[in-house]
Amino acid sequence: MVLYMEFLPTKRRGQATISLGIFWGVGSLLVVLISMTVMETTNSWRIVLLVAVIPVAIFLVLSKGYPESARHMLVSGKVKEAEKVLSNMAATNKKSLPAGKLVPSPVGLEKGSVINLIKDQKQLFIILSYAWISLTFTYYGITLLSPEVILHGGLSFNASQPEETEMQNTTVNTSLSHNYLPCKPFTILDYLNLLWITAAELPGIVLSWFLVERFFRRRLMLLFFLVYAASVSLLLVDNLPTAISLILLFVGRTSVMGCFQIYVLYTLE
Repeated sequence: MVLYMEFLPTKRRGQATISLGIFWGVGSLLVVLISMTVMETTNSWRIVLLVAVIPVAIFLVLSKGYPESARHMLVSGKVKEAEKVLSNMAATNKKSLPAGKLVPSPVGLEKGSVINLIKDQKQLFIILSYAWISLTFTYYGITLLSPEVILHGGLSFNASQPEETEMQNTTVNTSLSHNYLPCKPFTILDYLNLLWITAAELPGIVLSWFLVERFFRRRLMLLFFLVYAASVSLLLVDNLPTAISLILLFVGRTSVMGCFQIYVLYTLE
């Protein structure tokens, strides 16, 4: 994505970068469809992984034709190579390059080191690192919780074990908790619910695309995080109607994906 941003006009860089998230959302939907099809026919998770890795293999082949970073070449002292990349880009778009010459980085200026990043921007590095850990935890947390919410209608852990199972487990481990979410296979209806819950990421991407050029980045991230926190907190309420739980899950995934897109852009900038 950093390489992609280097070839974008600054005026629409925010919206153009976030638009890439559409492919993330579509890919998530395809994974659910593939899982539903394969598991209902062959019941083999290995085939699901095999099919899911095919696009990665295709990308590895096609990535050879992607142009190298002109900026990286410039800071590495490869001025002619950087000019060639920019000339090819201009020729592809049938445009002419602006007048002037590329200026290489000053001699002795170190680039591309994480250590230099920490030295120059300690506070920013710490804040971004913590925020990324938090954001990744929340995004994949609700993604992994989605099947549980769909299967059990919420996050209530007050379900009691069936008596027969309880009798068997008591002889093995008397300290086993009675509060748990049992593992159950997905039905077609469960997959369809997961499909439309996963589709919640698309409105989040579209909403962030629409708002990114109209509001400050930090305020947008705060807003999305607050909506996410509120929706997930309500999922902890016992005995919620299934429809309400699914709506809250939908809102949570929409908001966390919107925040994810804004934060990716904010970090790259």
